[in-house]
Amino acid sequence: MSRRRSLRLHLRHLLALVTTANKREEVSR
Repeated sequence: MSRRRSLRLHLRHLLALVTTANKREEVSR
């Protein structure tokens, strides 16, 4: 259970990072 919870949190963190990167790219353009 702990592992699954950790994985879910990690995925959420990755998604947030990707979103931030996309936003930065939009601003750069």
